Amino acid sequence: MARPGGTPQQQGLILQRGHTELLLHQLEDRLLVAFRSSDVDLLDIVPGLMYRPLPSGQPDILFEEILVPPEDFATSLRAACQHPDILFAYPVYQLADSAEGFVYLTQQITLQFAPEVSPAAQKAIGDRHHLKKIRPLLGADQTFIYELTAQTDCDPLWLTQILQQDPAIALAEPNVLLPLAVREMSLATNPQSRHWYLDAIQIPQAWQMTKGDRQTTIAVLASDLDLENSAEPIAETSETPYGAIPEIRPTTWGNTIAQLTIDVAPECTLLLLQLPQYLDDALLEKVIEAAIAQGPQ
Repeated sequence: MARPGGTPQQQGLILQRGHTELLLHQLEDRLLVAFRSSDVDLLDIVPGLMYRPLPSGQPDILFEEILVPPEDFATSLRAACQHPDILFAYPVYQLADSAEGFVYLTQQITLQFAPEVSPAAQKAIGDRHHLKKIRPLLGADQTFIYELTAQTDCDPLWLTQILQQDPAIALAEPNVLLPLAVREMSLATNPQSRHWYLDAIQIPQAWQMTKGDRQTTIAVLASDLDLENSAEPIAETSETPYGAIPEIRPTTWGNTIAQLTIDVAPECTLLLLQLPQYLDDALLEKVIEAAIAQGPQ
């Protein structure tokens, strides 16, 4: 199978996400393996220096990151790929502009076909690359989730680059597992300065019509919500020029976003949902479905 274009340094190292190309580096000491049973002895299959489970959006599949000596990388990857208990194994990648931006491939990709591509033509493309259609992506026309099979002869990163060159394909993206950054952020201690932006976005004028109501739920989803110090997320109130506004400990970015939400709509119901430290498309869908089930509007 022909490989996509690009410089030798970039071939196979471009991640397509949201019509944006992200340059990746392949790490030579880490791989991700997927398997179904917790009884699988990974140490026997891939002797490693470190084993770390990672979350999976597919409840019947377990992910494990394995750190191996660089000199054993090729042998370890080949052993994992060939073992009958391993569903798939891929190298771990890193965003070129982030030392901590690890990228983990899964066996799923998203394909959006051009409007004129018929179901028969879609099937032919899937069959050509030995792909298994999983389901349509709701809300996106001509878009489906596919799964690579044992007969697919390249990894999702290569495959999506190849498919992008097909005029029948409008979008091809691998489903990747990414770590979510935790950012420390402290707001000003002076309540008046802390709410300076309310004037800037004309919130006092908006409050003349409504400050919200308890029947309206706003969900904040973040990986770094700091709620451990209070069983009640809204722990206290802050006196501001606009009256008393509930206050959340502004220790992280997630808490800060929650506080901004309260500042803008203090009488709405706030739903705080802790995201996992790693997220892929499947996990994100599950989190959003859970949020919708709890009533945000």
